[in-house]
Amino acid sequence: MQLAALHNPAKQIRKKLIGRFGDISIYRVDGEQVRSISNGLEEFNESASHMIIDAIPENEGWVENTVTKEELPFVVFGLVSGMISGNYDAGELAEKAERYKVSPSQDGASGTPDPNTYIQKLGDIFGVKFYLIDANVVRNQYKVDFALGGNNGPYDWVPRDEIWLDAAIHPSELPYIALHEFYERHRMLQNGLTYDKAHAAASSVEWKAREGEKLPQEHIKLMQFVRNAIRI
Repeated sequence: MQLAALHNPAKQIRKKLIGRFGDISIYRVDGEQVRSISNGLEEFNESASHMIIDAIPENEGWVENTVTKEELPFVVFGLVSGMISGNYDAGELAEKAERYKVSPSQDGASGTPDPNTYIQKLGDIFGVKFYLIDANVVRNQYKVDFALGGNNGPYDWVPRDEIWLDAAIHPSELPYIALHEFYERHRMLQNGLTYDKAHAAASSVEWKAREGEKLPQEHIKLMQFVRNAIRI
């Protein structure tokens, strides 16, 4: 995750208070709205605090409204732990420990994915298979801060010819997330870029798409493929 500010002030974000922990207030927010006004160099995904997004007030934590009832306690625990300690990684470890009590983590494991990961195959394009997946399964078994989507570039437990998209994300966002993952995968596997460089490049491409800027035909075709697959 990258440190950056939203273009618009936090007061524009629709949010609902779900709990207070001392001086810390935790809110549910519309993740799609947050991402639509971000500058493309950072991504709000699942949860965040001022440590991740400058525009979030220091004593507030935001949790995406797509986080399920089953996952919410883990996410809030990790978010609050990180805010109290002032360390994002510490919060991630705290959440991972709580999840481990329910489902022992296999963070970093490779091999055949858990069949319960897959929800729906969207189809194949440009030699890549696109799937809607249950991100809760991924967070429990592979990586606790997995969000939005993933590919084999940074995650060796995602098969090389697959791209995973979180089925909980609003359908209107999926074409942008798919483009991000596709471009990031290409830059890592084909061009040899590091994850940080590939991710930054993919975020820039994704933001241009969200802003309606002109895109290469390959990117337009990919996004239309996803729209057709999910019928939007």
